[in-house]
Amino acid sequence: MPEFAGLESSSRLPWWPYLVIALSCCVLIWLLKTPGIFLSIILFIAIYYMIDHRPNSAEIDSLRSSVILSVEDIEDIEAQYNRFAHGSDTSSIADRTLKRPELLNTFSTVPEIESFHYLLSNSDRFLQRVRLHLNTSLNTSQLEKHLDITDQRASQLQQAWIDARRAARRYTEN
Repeated sequence: MPEFAGLESSSRLPWWPYLVIALSCCVLIWLLKTPGIFLSIILFIAIYYMIDHRPNSAEIDSLRSSVILSVEDIEDIEAQYNRFAHGSDTSSIADRTLKRPELLNTFSTVPEIESFHYLLSNSDRFLQRVRLHLNTSLNTSQLEKHLDITDQRASQLQQAWIDARRAARRYTEN
């Protein structure tokens, strides 16, 4: 869970901005008397509007769907491996028995294959954590962090899959 360690579970603002606003309004009233009251009211309304204004829900929906697409990319790679490992079609059988049998070896000494199996074994837990985080209320910056992490994981797994297939083919040919 180190990827999501810096993310807060709640999207609430800290308390100190409210204290600064209240003190500023009090100073305005103390220094300017009646005009300070009017300025404080205007300041309070303007700041309340800015704090209460929620980010565009379309942006949040877009980020959430982008994270889901990255999750689906990881699931696609898992499905490709499962088809390779357990598929009953002739191309899958030929691929795992004649062309790349070493790719099925989870304890392979080939570094690329070892790396792929490591990333693949961690991907299920990662996907479960992402889904749990997506079910909570997240703000824009948290969703952007999730998107960065899932994109990075998806690209790492995709590259590891490609490298492992090449390495397994080379290993079989030698």
